[in-house]
Amino acid sequence: MIRRFMLMTLVLVLILVALPTQVGASPHYGGPTGGCPPTVQQHGCSVFLAANDEMVLAGNNEDWKNPFTKLWFIPPTEGTFGQMYVGFDNYYPQGGMNDQGLFFDGLAVPDGGVVPPDTDKPDIPADVLSIVMATCADVQCVVDYANAHDRILLTNAQLFFGDATGDAVIIEPVDMIRKSGDFLVSTNFFQSATLPDDITCDRYQTAQAMLEEANGVFDVELFRQILDATHQEGSYPTQYSNIYDLNAGIMYLYLFHDFEQVVEINLAEELALGEHEYDIPSLFAENEAQAIFSDVGERNYRTFLVRHGYDPDLTTSGFAAYVGRYAIPQFLIAAGAIAAEYFEISLGDDGLLYYELPGDVVQPMPLYPTSPTTFIASSYDVDVVLFTIEIQLDVDGQVTGIQGDFGGATPIVFERMP
Repeated sequence: MIRRFMLMTLVLVLILVALPTQVGASPHYGGPTGGCPPTVQQHGCSVFLAANDEMVLAGNNEDWKNPFTKLWFIPPTEGTFGQMYVGFDNYYPQGGMNDQGLFFDGLAVPDGGVVPPDTDKPDIPADVLSIVMATCADVQCVVDYANAHDRILLTNAQLFFGDATGDAVIIEPVDMIRKSGDFLVSTNFFQSATLPDDITCDRYQTAQAMLEEANGVFDVELFRQILDATHQEGSYPTQYSNIYDLNAGIMYLYLFHDFEQVVEINLAEELALGEHEYDIPSLFAENEAQAIFSDVGERNYRTFLVRHGYDPDLTTSGFAAYVGRYAIPQFLIAAGAIAAEYFEISLGDDGLLYYELPGDVVQPMPLYPTSPTTFIASSYDVDVVLFTIEIQLDVDGQVTGIQGDFGGATPIVFERMP
């Protein structure tokens, strides 16, 4: 129950631990290997950085089923750096770069299953990516921030950070892998758990070999070729690819594994426009394959919602009465399940209600009506009903609260606040 509730607020929490290691077997890990088993096709992504005396480049393929990709910008303020993020329509940053030349991207490790130990350090916050990208200019700053915080349970993911000096690090649940040569590559296995001779992931091997063969001569064209060679297709294709020039503040963006069309993004110019965003497909001439994939995915998701009770023809005229704040029960706050004192229900321009938690790291979550007073919450990314809510009314038809079913034995009641 609580874990499902946390899913709404801790969509991705990061375990950052600062013990730099060399590639090889680690006593912290017992299960993951260096291959790309069938499940990894669903959780792809290939990330790499290379540096020489002339430039520092970073590349990424974002492999996932969600075609609704976004690019957004947050201008600098006093005490924070300007930031650019790429991701999906929940607006949780999947990758990005700041105006100091620090970049990151995240990778799933579906066969990881690593449970790191707890310490007495304060918990690292759920919006750690936004924090370090706003306040860190280099990799060492990220490592120092990691050292100052306790790790939050994240058994199946890792983060890749690089900066304009050419420094780079892969942050695993327990260990860190620091760049020691001209380049660093990461895919979907824990390198600290895998001896070099045991690495069988073809995407990793391809990127590694192409960078080695370059003999220190790195340029955007080479990175484009590596991204093309490591992209994925099928049900979980490469939705977008990007190459960052960390010294020039330029991102080269590609859509849906089409490496003939490129859009060049100048970070300084975009930040000067203020806070804004783009739908990534809108930046390109029509990509027929991407459009077909998007249309099919949207229809499939709508079918999934209807199968779970969503009634798209239900009138929404009365939904405005449900807008407001609803108090989080004290037992959830006391248990550490959630820090906020309330959540908010708002009405979107599309007529749907939206759930939002103060300080949450993701976009407000749509609530799909199954009756005039019951709603389901879901996400394009997970294909499950995350929770169900029912509006509570008194004898006069006034809203008194919301009853939520999060998969536990007993529903939870959230009283409406004045």
